[in-house]
Amino acid sequence: VAFCRRLIALRRTHRALSDDVMLTGRADGAAAWPDVEWRAPDGRVMTTSDWEDGGRRTLVATLYRPDAAREDADRVTIILHAGPEPIRVALPPAGEGRRWREILDTSCEDGEPAFPFPSSGEEVACGGSCVRLFAEVDDPDALAEEADDPARIDALVVAGLDYPDFTN
Repeated sequence: VAFCRRLIALRRTHRALSDDVMLTGRADGAAAWPDVEWRAPDGRVMTTSDWEDGGRRTLVATLYRPDAAREDADRVTIILHAGPEPIRVALPPAGEGRRWREILDTSCEDGEPAFPFPSSGEEVACGGSCVRLFAEVDDPDALAEEADDPARIDALVVAGLDYPDFTN
């Protein structure tokens, strides 16, 4: 039951998983990313020969929904690994000031990932026959670096905006 609740909540929370749109593989207008990218486990964008490889047991799909009225952009990566053997999978690069956070791991009974933030290098180990889901989130380390940048602080003060205080 907890696993099903988690899936329902993720679908409600992430527009990239719930918006009813036809995916094209292209960036729409000023969008930062294509609406869908298909990648091989090594991180390369898939080619025709990758698609025709009958022995392929792993697909990586990154879905993106741009900013919309009153809704932030949303980007998720889904790893679908049907092979019986463990494999290492390279996540696509995260956007500037962002990082990947794991939000679902089917190898865990309730789907709750044991270690939600991948280590540096953005490569994850997948056990046999699993689905892993990652959401792009703000990187607190990047935000802290921004907060320490005197030019950034001055620009925020001139604009009359508060800046985050990461010293507490």
